[in-house]
Amino acid sequence: MLSMEREPVFTAEGYRGRVVVHDHGVEVHRFGVFGTTKQHISYDQVAQVQISRRTFLAALSIESRGGGTLIVKNIPMGKAEQACDLIRERSNETTAPKITENSVPSQIRDLADLKEAGIITQAEFESSKKKLLDSM
Repeated sequence: MLSMEREPVFTAEGYRGRVVVHDHGVEVHRFGVFGTTKQHISYDQVAQVQISRRTFLAALSIESRGGGTLIVKNIPMGKAEQACDLIRERSNETTAPKITENSVPSQIRDLADLKEAGIITQAEFESSKKKLLDSM
């Protein structure tokens, strides 16, 4: 699990718990009789985030790829929705494939530029594009 040292991006308080969204992961604080416990999860380990809605309050559940689930109950609905959206957005950013200079989409764009400039023909473009897509 990841240690959070930076300022929080967002915090949502619930009954006997708190969700703290950071740049590189999420903390769940649980307040109990014997003190506070903190659990950390990095965005690349987030499998799913859900809200269980009630009238004005919600429970926020964060499921990890390892199968564990962190839950904070009785968060005001708006705060729970904001936390859920932020966590989903950030976990999607870390798991989305990155397009690099030499990636297949980049190479296809380069081929399209060559075709538009008249350097290669439509047939050469289609052939090269097919080879690139087949290599994925």
